[in-house]
Amino acid sequence: NMVQERTRQLEVRNQALELSRVILDDLPLGVVGISKEGMVALLNNRSAQIQFETGHIELGQKVSDCFPEEIVAFVDTAIQENTGQEIHDYMIGDTPYFIQLLSLSGKFSGKGILMTFEKCRTTQTGSASSES
Repeated sequence: NMVQERTRQLEVRNQALELSRVILDDLPLGVVGISKEGMVALLNNRSAQIQFETGHIELGQKVSDCFPEEIVAFVDTAIQENTGQEIHDYMIGDTPYFIQLLSLSGKFSGKGILMTFEKCRTTQTGSASSES
């Protein structure tokens, strides 16, 4: 039956969408999606925990309201030029981060960027580093 097959396909897609959300939230780095208009369109649990001087990142906020000016400048450049950007050892509180800005691809090319926030690993001779 065509209705049953369509229902099954929708159930599979829904499960895949739920799983992808869990995977996004469980990633060991912060992920923020930003629209070409400069609005936070997506964020995972790790990125929601990051606190700048301007406060936490929140869904629906303008980039200029939740990020420091120097990051906003990188975001603006990445969006306008549809190119990637990297910021090394950016201090957020007492923690250095590696921040990547990546252009969206495929049918979303030119429609926004993806930002990732990864805590920089510091290694010392004779000791392993771990990340919480």
